[in-house]
Amino acid sequence: MKIRILLYASLRDAVGAREVEMELPGPLTPLQIAERLASQYPRLAPHLKSLSFAVDGEFVPAQAALTQVKELALLPPVSGGLGRAG
Repeated sequence: MKIRILLYASLRDAVGAREVEMELPGPLTPLQIAERLASQYPRLAPHLKSLSFAVDGEFVPAQAALTQVKELALLPPVSGGLGRAG
């Protein structure tokens, strides 16, 4: 399967691109796809344990089996809290 991988914030910096296209055998999990990408971009490896994933715009668990996927977003953790109004 051909998949477009979207990268945000520090992940984009680690890879040097906003998105990457990969041709992958299926089914794979989002984490397995991220691990394959990290084998090509070693600076991504330290981020693997803290990633969240979205497939075609919907959040999914790291171990979800993916078969028909067009787009996988790798999302770093978001820091900060809720702001106080007033």
